[in-house]
Amino acid sequence: MAEPPRQLALPIELIREPTLETYLPGANGEALAAVAASAAGQGEPFLHLFGLPGTGKTHLLQAACR
Repeated sequence: MAEPPRQLALPIELIREPTLETYLPGANGEALAAVAASAAGQGEPFLHLFGLPGTGKTHLLQAACR
């Protein structure tokens, strides 16, 4: 007797949009506060974020644009 067809596991997941609320600041609390103020139209109009890969720069940028 033949085996029934096997199901394929597809790598599908829900993409969560970055928000300021979902950012985990750790030692970057000052950066989060500055980006949040700028996104709200307060604080500095221009920010320069820098840091090692994986520190959340892209998350903050995308969250501010939302």
